[in-house]
Amino acid sequence: LGEELVLAPELRDKLDTASSAQAALVRALVDWERAGVPRPVTRAELLALLGREPSWASHPTRPMSDLDEALEWAISPLPDSRSALLYAADGGYAAEDYIVALLNVRGDVPPDTWRLVAQLVTPAEALAVGFSAYTRNQYEAALDAWTRASAAEPPIPAKALLNRAIALGRLQRPQEELEAYEEVVRGYGDAPEIALRE
Repeated sequence: LGEELVLAPELRDKLDTASSAQAALVRALVDWERAGVPRPVTRAELLALLGREPSWASHPTRPMSDLDEALEWAISPLPDSRSALLYAADGGYAAEDYIVALLNVRGDVPPDTWRLVAQLVTPAEALAVGFSAYTRNQYEAALDAWTRASAAEPPIPAKALLNRAIALGRLQRPQEELEAYEEVVRGYGDAPEIALRE
C-alpha cells in the first residue's frame, strides 16, 4: 500500500499520457471491476468491453497485436517498482486499486457497459453486479443484472427476484414491483429451506 501511495502521481501521469487505445483498455478493465464482478476480467471479456470504446470500435479489424501491446504497456511496472496500472491475475487481469479510485472520481460506469457486463458474467456473478449497480443508484442496470441472476442455481434466484422487486420500486414502476413480489411469494413462499422463505 505504501508504494502505491508514493507512486500514485506517477501512475496517474502514466494513465493521463496514454494513447487513446491504452486509456480505453484501462477504462474498460476498471469499469469491469467497478461493476462489481468478483473476479479478474478474461481476455475475451476485455475484447468485448473494448468494442464499446470509441478508439477501438472505430477500428473493428484492429489486430490482436494492438491489444497485446496495450496490455504489455499497462502491466509494465513503473521504473524501480512493482506498481503498474494493471496486473495479470488468476487467468485474467485486474486493476491497481488507486487507478480504480481515480476513475471513480472521474465518472461512473457508462450505462451500456453495465448492460454488457450483465450479459458477459454468469448468472451467479450477475447478483454481485446488481448490488454494485444498486449502490451506485444505477437502478436500470441493477434490474438487468438481477434479471440475469434469476437464472442461477438456488438460492440465488430468490435473492435476485426479491432485489428485482426493490429495483422496480426505485424506478417507480409499482405494477411491475407488485408482480415481482408476487413472483417471489409464488416461487419461494412455501420453500422448505428457511433461508428461501425469508
